[in-house]
Amino acid sequence: MKFSGNKSESMLHYPIDAMIRVPLETFNKYIGGALQIEIDRDKADLGTTTIGTKRPDFLCWTKKLLLFKGEEKASSGEFNVAVEELEEKFNVLVPICFGKIQFMIGYAIAGSTVRFYAIDSSVEAKKKPSILFPLTGELNASNLVNRFTILRTVVNIARIILTISDNIPNTLIPLGKRQKLGHSFIMFLSNVVEKIILKVDLPYATNMDNQVNFLKKMYDYAKGHPGLVQVEKGPLFDKGKGIYRVVMKTRDIPCMSELKNENNVWEMMKYILTGRACNEKLSGYDDNTLTTAGYYTTTLDMYQLGKMLEALSSQISSDQGRGFVEELKSKKLTAELALKHSWINHSS
Repeated sequence: MKFSGNKSESMLHYPIDAMIRVPLETFNKYIGGALQIEIDRDKADLGTTTIGTKRPDFLCWTKKLLLFKGEEKASSGEFNVAVEELEEKFNVLVPICFGKIQFMIGYAIAGSTVRFYAIDSSVEAKKKPSILFPLTGELNASNLVNRFTILRTVVNIARIILTISDNIPNTLIPLGKRQKLGHSFIMFLSNVVEKIILKVDLPYATNMDNQVNFLKKMYDYAKGHPGLVQVEKGPLFDKGKGIYRVVMKTRDIPCMSELKNENNVWEMMKYILTGRACNEKLSGYDDNTLTTAGYYTTTLDMYQLGKMLEALSSQISSDQGRGFVEELKSKKLTAELALKHSWINHSS
């Protein structure tokens, strides 16, 4: 196997696929397709380089779980860059995309240098200098002995995938994978959602310039308004590809830092429950976030809100407010019941 001296990352695809993708697919075929894997590469197809830079170079899902990813650089001198990008991209393993799985497996490649890592998303790992745990040393893929080590590592990764596949819930959102929903193509990334619609599927598409300008004005008007969609890029229409595209943020304007007292917290919660809120990104996921079967339910959504409010306990002084937080955390409230709670319905 030879690695080209060409500086293009695309020239790496054949030797890398021969070492990683082909063994994975061969192993999967040998066991009758039990891995249920899908493999993709980051490429400029319907998307653009803006989205591309947010997506790993190599992605492998089992069922809908992104369990294996890779970063690739053409030059051997960029190995540290590949490692940094491996750590930076998709480094928050939220339950809606990962269930109870708190790790990923990844590789960094630069030229012929290869190294495999486990990506640990546990609370303990986040306190360390890096969430990457090396599974191998730096391997030279041009060396025959090292290539055997790479092959053995890939087979072991396949075994890990096979071992955990039965514990993966079918309700996950596949991170980094473009999905067709109705006439739209949707892709969830770490902090944005990309939406693409083909021109033939667009309503009122006789005058695309007018249509896009109208939508742009609508999104511009929504900027800074709690609860309304916030756009990161677009909307725009690519005449060459015949697609309409918009990239939306997965969270609205930050508002936690603006909460000064209990009334501010109450107002924020009322906005959230009525769908008009500046949703702060929920965090603090723990063993109680999912059901024992690994599902994320409506009451667990409220549980996460309770965890968020718990961090604001110093600003909630009333018995009603504190009781509301405890009921959220005890998983007794749905959004409908929360809206009827005495604390939510008291006058400001």
